[in-house]
Amino acid sequence: PCSLPPPPPPRAAAAAPRRGAVHTSPTPALRAVGEVVTAGPVRVRVDDVRTGTTLDDGSGPLTTDGVWVVVDLAVSGTTGEASVEVVELRDAVGRDHEASHRVSNQVLSTFADPDVPEAGTVAVEVPARALEGDLVLRVLTEHQDADLDRPQAIAEVDLGRVAPPAAGDSVETVRPALVPGGWDA
Repeated sequence: PCSLPPPPPPRAAAAAPRRGAVHTSPTPALRAVGEVVTAGPVRVRVDDVRTGTTLDDGSGPLTTDGVWVVVDLAVSGTTGEASVEVVELRDAVGRDHEASHRVSNQVLSTFADPDVPEAGTVAVEVPARALEGDLVLRVLTEHQDADLDRPQAIAEVDLGRVAPPAAGDSVETVRPALVPGGWDA
């Protein structure tokens, strides 16, 4: 006679997370325009958001088939120097639009001292359809700041609905400068 193999042993139930367990996925910290958000080694505050069809970063006008979204922000480290690796806009559909490589985004890949905020501008080139819903600015720290116990930090700022520019609107970038009075200003 033919015998059937024994059934597989029952699967063990997934273990419940331990109290105080370390989560290895990035957990964004979300704030509104004008509020300071702290995420891991970096602090960020968005001061203004502007749009245009032409951008002037000091080296001449740049046009786009989409829209330039210019974000004026301040950045500092928390307890030590911090570096911003990536700045991107996430649109309402979940598409990420990284800071443009066609302009000098001086906030990126520079080290910010702890609690000494430096103001600057980040320019992101997006398709016009990205302005059809709310935008979220995402500021990611450098990958070297992350490890298994502390994932890459993500500071998020809800920009809400950003108005599209009128035809021919031009925006300028702001030169980096220390914020007078620091975070309390």
